[in-house]
Amino acid sequence: MSSPIFSDMLTIGDHHPKDRATRDAHGGLLSVQLTETGETLEALLRVIYPLPNPAINTLELLSSLTDAAVKYDVGAALNYVRSLLLQDRFLSQWPLRVYAIARRYSFSDVEDAALKKCYGLDLGEPWLLSYPETKNLGALDLHKLIVFKQKRTKEAIAKLPKFQMNIKKCRVCHQQGCAWWPRFYQSAREALEDCPSSEGITFAMMLQAAELAEGDANTQCSRNCEDVVRNSHILPRLKASIDALPWEYGYPAATALVLSSSICGGNVLPTKHSHPSLFLYDTFMSSHLEAIEAPADVAVVDEPKKPRTSPQFNDADADLVCRTSDGVDFIVYQWLMAKASPLFHDLAPPTFHVADVNSIAGPGGGAIRVVGVDEDSKVFTQLLSFIYPVPNPQIMTFDELSLLIDAAEKYNVSAAKEVLKLTMASDQWLKEAPLRAFSIARRYAYKEVAEQAFRHSLSVALATDSSVLDSPELVHLSLKDFQRLIYSKDRRTRAAIVTLRAKAQLPKSCSLCKAVGCAWHQSFLAYAEAALRACPTGEVLHAAFAKSLAVGEKPTLACPGKFESATLAIYQDKWLDGVIASIDVLPWVYTPPTSLPVDTKKRKSPPPP
Repeated sequence: MSSPIFSDMLTIGDHHPKDRATRDAHGGLLSVQLTETGETLEALLRVIYPLPNPAINTLELLSSLTDAAVKYDVGAALNYVRSLLLQDRFLSQWPLRVYAIARRYSFSDVEDAALKKCYGLDLGEPWLLSYPETKNLGALDLHKLIVFKQKRTKEAIAKLPKFQMNIKKCRVCHQQGCAWWPRFYQSAREALEDCPSSEGITFAMMLQAAELAEGDANTQCSRNCEDVVRNSHILPRLKASIDALPWEYGYPAATALVLSSSICGGNVLPTKHSHPSLFLYDTFMSSHLEAIEAPADVAVVDEPKKPRTSPQFNDADADLVCRTSDGVDFIVYQWLMAKASPLFHDLAPPTFHVADVNSIAGPGGGAIRVVGVDEDSKVFTQLLSFIYPVPNPQIMTFDELSLLIDAAEKYNVSAAKEVLKLTMASDQWLKEAPLRAFSIARRYAYKEVAEQAFRHSLSVALATDSSVLDSPELVHLSLKDFQRLIYSKDRRTRAAIVTLRAKAQLPKSCSLCKAVGCAWHQSFLAYAEAALRACPTGEVLHAAFAKSLAVGEKPTLACPGKFESATLAIYQDKWLDGVIASIDVLPWVYTPPTSLPVDTKKRKSPPPP
């Protein structure tokens, strides 16, 4: 009664292979071996039986009970765990874990509530992802939280200056906000940077700002506390304006579709298409075509589109037709296709699906079997170019490369996989789309390509660039890999800047002003640090050095002449190359810690158990 799965316990292994049901040889009793612990099973049965609901005091038990309720499809237990997940004791203490559970099982109400609480976390902390629940989150989930928090923080801070205009002028100094407003603004800004909600902005914060201003010897007015009380009316309005800001922001359309389908382990889109962009295009076109109504006096006739035949692949003695998603027939030799890919032996689903017809008349007059494939005609033509004795295709865009790699891996065409792997490892694609290349390499275990793409991905603003969400391949990138990228970039950037500063002492001085580095050196350090923060590699220092030369060649008060190019060349050839070499030997990959540091006083979430 509580779950259809329990209606026939002997078949429970059909639903969950790790569970087994047998009958006792002596008493004939049914014995079921389940994977859940006794504590979890007892909690589940207490919800099913007419007993008081179990007391759930830890998120570990609540998480396992949620898994069991979903696994056995127990409606009463699902309602119970959802109500518990919405309780503040779990949301406030473990927001990211609750968010991960809600994302996995599509508990939209729990997800919305947990999302708001997650904004109070330092999402860059590696230990946050050490819990088992977060393994079900993807790279896009973490990126979404980081980007959305930054956007809401920026918009919330922008609200503060607007409310200064609503402050009544002080009766003594006739200033809006007197001396307390700048202090309150700074405190409120810091609170919003920690968590972009109005909870941290309080009247006590206003009073504290006034008291600090009273004790400031530079303050021109001694009525700060009185002025704060007179202006207490602005606080509720300020908090309301912040609370009215959106908690979520729009995704790029393609990513929204991909992300919505990636819950529960990053599954691919549940459609006939092999790439999200194709699914997006068909969804867009079908929704718009359906909205066009035919005139009342015109009869609508459903005429099936007549399949076209590929001009390159239509041999008269071929024995198999592969019909693509856009209705193009490829008449090919099955034996040749089977040599390249074992999957063409049996033509079994889900790799192949039933076409609208089982067979057609071939060029030679006989009937030829027809199977449907998910790829469009362009991708399938390129794939066949690796199987047939024809030149390999020219790949013009990374989208083409991505789709073709997916097809080569799907059909296990070894010749295509090796060539495409080398193609993706070229500087052209690693520099143009490093994060997309890294995602593909990790998905298909291209170890060498993944290492190269990892290094190039450090040039991407991983935590702040919203265009990262435009990468459909990211749906297959694990949260662990994405966090390792963010952490490695942060650690390598810090190490590179420390190395740069340690090498700042120059070996020679200017021949005119006798100063070491003259005017160009300080400019170089500033340019170099900015460049390393964007991309922590030694090669970016060449551009920083070139920009600093323009500054160094201008006359200054300290040096009326300009630095000789010959001396600059000495620095560039020896000193700069030494700095670059020191940065290039730094590690590329840093492993995030899985445990919380000793100092946890300022943490907003408890450490892992």
